[in-house]
Amino acid sequence: MALKKERFGRPDSIAVYNFDVNNLKHINDNYGHEYGDALIIKAAKSIAAVVSDNVLGFRMGGDEYVMVAVNVTIDEANEIHRKWKLALDRLNEEDTKLFCSMACGLGYGSGSYDYDELYAQADNLMYENKRELKANNITSHITV
Repeated sequence: MALKKERFGRPDSIAVYNFDVNNLKHINDNYGHEYGDALIIKAAKSIAAVVSDNVLGFRMGGDEYVMVAVNVTIDEANEIHRKWKLALDRLNEEDTKLFCSMACGLGYGSGSYDYDELYAQADNLMYENKRELKANNITSHITV
């Protein structure tokens, strides 16, 4: 986020997506870092699938990612989220041995907004999504 003003300036609208891979520590601890790395790569590929001129993705560290879409409507921001989810589903269908589950939260602002508040909103919604996924037993796992 340190590059936010330099890279994005002050767009008319912005969507901030905060992602976290579910169950990475369990995969690393029980199956090894080779599988954990594969999980991180699959997560990155799902985000890369929706990157465009006005949609950029960043790995923040570990299993955390941020995606930023500038000059989009809320409907377009939701469509980007839908396309990301479809990309992740497609990657999971292609590799059924390693299932990747990611929580995502979306913060959106237009006109007058604060980057840091949008990031915090996305982060809070991501944790809410993470709890929902866990409650529904939708988590990253390996099928052996």
